[in-house]
Amino acid sequence: MKKKKIGLAIGGGAAYGLSAIGVLKALEENCIPIDVISGTSIGAVIGALYASGMKSFNLEDELLGTEWKELLDFVLPQKGLVSGKKIENYLRGLLQNKTFEELKIPLYITAVDIKQGQQIIFNKGDVASAVRASISIPGIFTPVEMDGMTLVDGGVLDPVPTDVLKEHSDMIIAIDFEKEIKSSYASAKKEKSEFLEGLQKEFLENEIKYIQDYLKQGKIRIPIPFRWFLSPNYIYKTIKKQSLPISSFQIFDITKKSYHLMASEMAKLKLQNNKPDILIKPDLSKMNWLEFDKGDYAMKQGELATKEKISEIKKIMKR
Repeated sequence: MKKKKIGLAIGGGAAYGLSAIGVLKALEENCIPIDVISGTSIGAVIGALYASGMKSFNLEDELLGTEWKELLDFVLPQKGLVSGKKIENYLRGLLQNKTFEELKIPLYITAVDIKQGQQIIFNKGDVASAVRASISIPGIFTPVEMDGMTLVDGGVLDPVPTDVLKEHSDMIIAIDFEKEIKSSYASAKKEKSEFLEGLQKEFLENEIKYIQDYLKQGKIRIPIPFRWFLSPNYIYKTIKKQSLPISSFQIFDITKKSYHLMASEMAKLKLQNNKPDILIKPDLSKMNWLEFDKGDYAMKQGELATKEKISEIKKIMKR
């Protein structure tokens, strides 16, 4: 009997995507090989690293130990809040500057060209550049300008890229991280997150530093008594004390909620039209989309959700 070629489609979802490591771990433990991968956003990150030869334990050691907030290079908001250069350089190092042709598993990464309003599929050339384009969440990451295109997150048009794998696999396993809109934010516990607290503070410090540098370059002298009020620590403490809107990190929150609403509905539609053989949806109700410090929890949920599907996967493999 001819062995079925198995494709894995990894969707987008920021920190939720770390649960894909648990999915891969469960598949490895049950000797279920992946022959081709498609990914978008965080799915492109996980997919690229796995396709390069890293196993689930390598991903666990590397990605769960990464100081993610240190990779966010904030800029003055124009086309986005984050430049993305630090993340690209970090991934480029892990990928060792590999091209798609040098990967151990065939890989397809999706992004969207907002100039033409169409999906772009990368499967040739530099992998790190393709991943950087795919993670460009609109409003947060600066879009990538490439070959006359303006590229943003692939999840804008296809949150779980199963259709990309149709011509390249016999069966498709898809990982969907999107949560139900009605229950997602209502059920989430308002727990203090050290990661989000640190991220907020770093964002404010960077924006204030830009203001200070601008004033210096313009040779605008600020009276000494007022200089204290431009101190990042002072502004941060004041915002926290007064519970001003930015203390809930609304810029990120509103952008993601809007994007999440679109992605969740788009994922339902796409998965109905391009239904995978197996759909894995980890229960990530106890974490926020930006809580990269909860990688252990995410990974465990991915592992549990996959174990529930193992017998079904093996049945399809035998057909």
